[in-house]
Amino acid sequence: MAEGLNLLKSFEVSEPTMLSYTSAVTIALDATPLTVSTGGVGRYTLELARALASEYPEDQYWLLSDQPFRVAGGPANLHLGEGPRNPAERSGGLGG
Repeated sequence: MAEGLNLLKSFEVSEPTMLSYTSAVTIALDATPLTVSTGGVGRYTLELARALASEYPEDQYWLLSDQPFRVAGGPANLHLGEGPRNPAERSGGLGG
């Protein structure tokens, strides 16, 4: 038993540290829930995107969907991807 206690005493516990990175990142979020005018998932998606963009202004956030959607306002680092311009793009291309 004393041997086990001595073993525990030999381990040092370091202070917890925050994870960090040194360069900005680009993050894409699925904006498909924003294509429907009502619903909690759409509101959650938009609020999450806005909160992330506000909290981490050095990063770039893109809302992307294969369907058209609109969003009013938001931080400068929150971008809207273009929806499909034709049926081929909506289905994922030729043979989609």
